[in-house]
Amino acid sequence: MIEKFSLVAPGISLTVDLEKKLSIYQNNPKELVIEYFNSATKGVSWISDGVAHIFLEEEMQLTGFPSVDLQKVAIIYPRSHNLFKAPNNAVIFRCDGKELFGLKMPELISLHASELRKRTRADLTRTAYFREAYWSKGAEGNTRMTITIDFGWDWWEARILDVDTGEFGVCIDSGRR
Repeated sequence: MIEKFSLVAPGISLTVDLEKKLSIYQNNPKELVIEYFNSATKGVSWISDGVAHIFLEEEMQLTGFPSVDLQKVAIIYPRSHNLFKAPNNAVIFRCDGKELFGLKMPELISLHASELRKRTRADLTRTAYFREAYWSKGAEGNTRMTITIDFGWDWWEARILDVDTGEFGVCIDSGRR
């Protein structure tokens, strides 16, 4: 189980409060938060069973977030990453740091994607990439893992993700950036 999760940059570690606000702003000095956001190199780290797992690559901006049960982590790599290129630039890792599987770009199902597909007849997956992972609340109050997918250069949709199977569920939001 993940005991501590952090966003990291060289010389910086921002602890994410996984119990309350899911925020890096709560327990970290403002100066460190600013320094993190200005860094060209970003990654994630977590502690599980007393062992630290650090995913940080020079001049790369990795993002990620743990699963709701704190057993897995979704890591989003930059679109142009050497190993995990867009559109399949997200990977699920176990809490022990071992890679489980890469996420495959799902069919885009938002109203915005449907309209853009009709209007342009384009294959939207050519421009699609995973942008971020986070927790969201459902109408019933349940917390679920959510992934934002950008596409068509200006558009995005947020989808529920089953971290055990890599299957994508409903689109809970979408829009233009």
